[in-house]
Amino acid sequence: MNLSSGFWGIYENVSENWMAFVDENNRGMGVYNPLCTRFLEGMSGDPGKEYKDGSTSYIAPVKKETLYKNCIYEFEYYIIIGTINEIRNTAYRLNSATSNPKKQHSDI
Repeated sequence: MNLSSGFWGIYENVSENWMAFVDENNRGMGVYNPLCTRFLEGMSGDPGKEYKDGSTSYIAPVKKETLYKNCIYEFEYYIIIGTINEIRNTAYRLNSATSNPKKQHSDI
């Protein structure tokens, strides 16, 4: 993980349940998870590479869970493509639709 810029790392208690990477035109991709307010952002490889190179950046919603023997665990997330406003509006719409998110695991 490349942390030299100070941007990369763990973001605790994000005020909204989504984060995004956008370009200079405010277009990009975001990730939304109705249960996460903690995100990990990082980069593998060197910055400034082209799409054919192996470098990549990532955003990961992170949530601590206790997993019990014989439980079923479900994890829900949404990848949203668009402008920053489109990403935010979609995340808000999804958040309204999941205002009472279900637990992510259950015993069987």
